[in-house]
Amino acid sequence: MHRLSALIGVLALLLGTASTAVADLGYPQVVFDNDGTTTYEAATGTFSVDASPLFIRLDGGSIPIAFAGGTFQISISLDPLAQPTGGTLAVSGMVDLGALGVFDGELMTGTVSAFSATDSGGPTDTYDMEFTPTGGQLAFALNGDNIGVELTSENSTFTGDFGVDFGGEAKGTLGTRPAAPGECPTGDDDEGDDGDDDDDGMGDNDDGHSDNDDDGAGDDDDDGAGDNDDGIGDNDD
Repeated sequence: MHRLSALIGVLALLLGTASTAVADLGYPQVVFDNDGTTTYEAATGTFSVDASPLFIRLDGGSIPIAFAGGTFQISISLDPLAQPTGGTLAVSGMVDLGALGVFDGELMTGTVSAFSATDSGGPTDTYDMEFTPTGGQLAFALNGDNIGVELTSENSTFTGDFGVDFGGEAKGTLGTRPAAPGECPTGDDDEGDDGDDDDDGMGDNDDGHSDNDDDGAGDDDDDGAGDNDDGIGDNDD
């Protein structure tokens, strides 16, 4: 009888979680629990969330898949106007995603790009955050999107004033949001100077030094010194 009651409880939790998908967040979505805590220290401007990931849903038609332990942590530094000056997200744990495999360890990481807080005037307040992905075993599932986090803090002492400490509980959902135009994750092949293969980074194949296409010194095509076309010491012109 006790075993049947436990099974019924687990089923109810799964069905309840399945019905709480956040419409304005894309998939995958990770639900974290209300046993977590939200804290803010005015002296340092540090906003923190410490919770546990409960379930992950890969798409709108899939059932929630439970985590076997894990941590859901956010630490953000805010200026006096509550604008983020730095901060990170880290989700870890073990989850079995069937044909995709079993993932154990650091699953998603990111750096903060946006933060907002809403004081309800009552004991339940909300926070909205966005992060640029930086890694983790499940980073591939984001498909190049950013990470959005919608947090509900019950028993909250937040009154809209970031000049004083506040805290509360923490529960909510992590999902995806489209990256801004021109925004690319770390290690991309599109832009920036991170050694990519397409645009303007040092060591690329377009216009950086030692490239093979354009005008950088030592290239093989155009007009840089030591090239093979028309520069000084070349073999053609």
